[in-house]
Amino acid sequence: MGQDLVFWLTLGNHQIAHTEDLPMMSTTGNHMAAWFLPHNFFKHSPSMASRDAIHVSYKNQEDPADGVKLERNGNSRDQCVIPRSSLEEDIEENPDLVLQSRKRQFIYP
Repeated sequence: MGQDLVFWLTLGNHQIAHTEDLPMMSTTGNHMAAWFLPHNFFKHSPSMASRDAIHVSYKNQEDPADGVKLERNGNSRDQCVIPRSSLEEDIEENPDLVLQSRKRQFIYP
């Protein structure tokens, strides 16, 4: 109490020039960001008290290609779901939507 919090933040970027960049060095897509997040603000994660939580895990830890299982922790299907198409069916069809289980580079075939 009664003390000021002083914070200095310096952001910068540079580009290593290539011959194909000449005569113009574009910077599209480059951005800088700073995040200010509290540390030890709560004694535990507030998300643990969420009543709409679901848990996604592998069916078989040794073979992730078997897919994933969904535990709803007693919640009805009407809570914490994307539109009614059935989250379980979507995940069964493509388990990589929630956990990487196949040895492919891309999520969608």
